[in-house]
Amino acid sequence: SSKCISKYRLNDGIQDCYENDDETGESHFNKSNSTIRNDPIIKSIWYPLLCDGYIDIGTNKIHNETDETDCNWWPCNNIYTRCNRIWNCHNGIDEINCPYLPACPSLFHPCVSPETFNLTCLSIDKAGDGIVDCLGASDERQLCQEEEDYYPGAMFQCWNHSTCLDISILKVPIPSSILAHFITADGNVQHTRTSTFKRIRPDEDFVSIYTSNKFHLLFTEFCNNYYLTIAQEKSILSAIITTTIIPSQRCPHINELFSSTILEFSRLRRIKLYPLLCQKRSELKCFYDETFICLCTTDRFANCFSFNHSMIYNCRESHFCDNNAQCFQDKPKCPTKSMCVCDECFYGTYCQFSTKGFAISVDAILGYKIRPHTIFTQQSMTVKVSVSIVMIMFMLGLISSIFSIFTFQTEISRKVGCGLYLLSTSIISLLTMVIFLLKFFILTYTQINFNTHRYFHLFSCISIDFLLRVLLSIGDWLNACVAIERIFTVSKGANFDKNKRRSIAKWIIVVVIVLTTSSIIHDPIHRHLVDDTEDQRTW
Repeated sequence: SSKCISKYRLNDGIQDCYENDDETGESHFNKSNSTIRNDPIIKSIWYPLLCDGYIDIGTNKIHNETDETDCNWWPCNNIYTRCNRIWNCHNGIDEINCPYLPACPSLFHPCVSPETFNLTCLSIDKAGDGIVDCLGASDERQLCQEEEDYYPGAMFQCWNHSTCLDISILKVPIPSSILAHFITADGNVQHTRTSTFKRIRPDEDFVSIYTSNKFHLLFTEFCNNYYLTIAQEKSILSAIITTTIIPSQRCPHINELFSSTILEFSRLRRIKLYPLLCQKRSELKCFYDETFICLCTTDRFANCFSFNHSMIYNCRESHFCDNNAQCFQDKPKCPTKSMCVCDECFYGTYCQFSTKGFAISVDAILGYKIRPHTIFTQQSMTVKVSVSIVMIMFMLGLISSIFSIFTFQTEISRKVGCGLYLLSTSIISLLTMVIFLLKFFILTYTQINFNTHRYFHLFSCISIDFLLRVLLSIGDWLNACVAIERIFTVSKGANFDKNKRRSIAKWIIVVVIVLTTSSIIHDPIHRHLVDDTEDQRTW
């Protein structure tokens, strides 16, 4: 039978079960509710349940063993449990670096940060330690397994009952950020509105938004346009919603829909004509005016509600953003998120980076095009083309510099000052190409691989950029020396003293190197790392 009895009625001399199982020790003890289940002995078991720390098969009369007997020699990470999508080991080492998972370094688990909601990698030392580090407690699988009375397939735990929205943008200009307006309508009560900001990386055409609030409508706003992104009759929490923003979801302004004559009507008279827009335009999903946003329902009627289009919450902290950027927050009181809207040529979480003027910075040109935590083969075409161009430039520069060195290192070429200048320039050019290649690949590596040590970032920031600036400046000055030397040659004519100019050239080369280095020595002193917390990058 399937009768359950209290554990205190075991071996009490009174038969409670039909086959006297409660007195013979053949019943199954349920640890979760302290009862005994009177089932026949299970003869088969799901393989991953063996040696998992829970007794699923009761004592066998003949061998006196369970599915948890003699498990000290049974490793949780073996050929049967490896990459079976179930954590058989408490720290999940049997599911490390499996093909179905995002790429992470060895002994690291994929982890969605509960603060930034970005995909990161978590050290195995922090998995199964009882502390939740990842969204959904994906690093603490035992929490779900305990709540589910140990169902091995239980993988995640809800985090604040949040809803995940994966929004793709198709056939619409992709903005740098969007403003999401969540509208909640409960019966006849005044609707509520919650707005949040979300940045979109330059190389992406989608955005993920997490919300812990119930909502019925979602409008996304960017490029001075509204788009009806989600409309649901019943709000659902703890859901994953995937949708796409397309041109047909755009909500036009009434100026685009009405003639100039109707637009001159009084506001009340004009509003009475709103149902006609839905009835005459079957493709219209929504529209708005200076006060309302209206939806066209399935029966082609206009359902309008008030909407403050100028609701902008300025940050209380005037110095939150850099470079005179505008700062906005999602709520006037107790804001949960702030965002900086950058002026032209500025970028970064706080608009702290600039591309104005001439700057020798691969970071500004390519940095945000590199997708973090993504292998090179999955990088954008921009990154792949850039790598190809840099390699071609390096090979051509290397060949050119080597030939120049061979040319100007001859005795005849070094008899005059120009020969020494050109030889030095060739060597400097070769070093510049090598340092530039090193700079490029360090940037690519550090932005792809999040696990790079911070001191490595700092060393690269101080030394590589400094050397690149010094070498380029020295090369420019030596080229100027070549031009000056040729002027002396022409002006002196037959009176030109080769030996004297050759000796002077040696000293000038040393002076140029020393003075140029001294003039830029302040650069590494004032360099420091900048952490972009939103994108989880270090610059």
